[in-house]
Amino acid sequence: MGVAFSFSSGFEQGAARDFMPRSRIALTYAWRHRRLVQCDSPERFTDWIQWRKLNDRDALKPPLADKVAVKAHVARVLGNEWVTPTLWSGVELP
Repeated sequence: MGVAFSFSSGFEQGAARDFMPRSRIALTYAWRHRRLVQCDSPERFTDWIQWRKLNDRDALKPPLADKVAVKAHVARVLGNEWVTPTLWSGVELP
């Protein structure tokens, strides 16, 4: 079993900024999976998901993850015929 992550880059290069998300992900992963996450050399699918949460900073991902907000993107790219009608959106059920 390897190390969950390393701080070899030093705090002067931004490791302090990354400490909280990395430690939260490592602790949550260990609690859920009963093993350490391998972010430095991911092998399992679940390790790759954690790696992507930390390293893949695509600006399209947050809007595409929102099922209401993605409808405008789909309509713009593919056309309105590809958009499923929204029956309800909000914070309280009617």
